[in-house]
Amino acid sequence: MNQTKTESTLSALRKQNAELSAAAKAAEKKLDETTRQLSAQIAALKAQRGQQESGDPAAASALMKKNAELTAAADAAQNKLDDTTRDLSAQISALKAQYAQRESGQKTALDALTKKKRRAGRCCCCRAEKAR
Repeated sequence: MNQTKTESTLSALRKQNAELSAAAKAAEKKLDETTRQLSAQIAALKAQRGQQESGDPAAASALMKKNAELTAAADAAQNKLDDTTRDLSAQISALKAQYAQRESGQKTALDALTKKKRRAGRCCCCRAEKAR
């Protein structure tokens, strides 16, 4: 009876050993598959990072070029604005001078007319007021 019990225990242990061996082999296969997948993902990420790193200088260069173009355009626009402002200021000054001359001319003409009108009402020899 003792021997039967021992054989039964040995049989159970062998069965359990076989199950554990199968589970270990399955786990090893799963580990190998996972390792391959992770290695592939790592390689893909490294390649992507390499592209980004090699792409960054090109992107930075493109941005710097665009920045230089925009700066040049802004400078040109500012220069044009400055030129236009100077031109308009000169035109405004010229118009003010013309206006002042016209005002002065009109005042002179008005004064002359006023004096003429006053003289017309006076005697030419004594400058006394003529009777109306």
